[in-house]
Amino acid sequence: MARPCLRREGGRFLAWALVGVLHTLIHLGVVVGMVEGLGCGPLLANGAGFATASTSSFFANSRWAFRKAPTAGRYLRFMLVSGAGLATTLACSALASTLRWHYLVGVLLTLVLLPVLTYLSHRAWTWQGPQP
Repeated sequence: MARPCLRREGGRFLAWALVGVLHTLIHLGVVVGMVEGLGCGPLLANGAGFATASTSSFFANSRWAFRKAPTAGRYLRFMLVSGAGLATTLACSALASTLRWHYLVGVLLTLVLLPVLTYLSHRAWTWQGPQP
């Protein structure tokens, strides 16, 4: 009985991870296109890249990973989890800096912690329960 549940959860995690990789590339494409093609500053380009990738990621994850209707309440939850992810990223960077570690150690901590924490948060809160 546990095997089908684990298989289903593994499939959901894989779909979520693939959506994440695709939307990381979308973010990068928007940033490079705006900076190199339009002459925008990196700060504006990253903001636009984040907004574009996050919004499309929400809709893709609603459909393919979690198979739940995309609602305004879920979108708000999704963005709050994304904000918590940013805070986690900054905390990992600050920890590495405080401990005088190489900055890439902070990046590595983020790459290890963030996917697991955000997936579990989305699974338990963003797409769980009745439609908000």
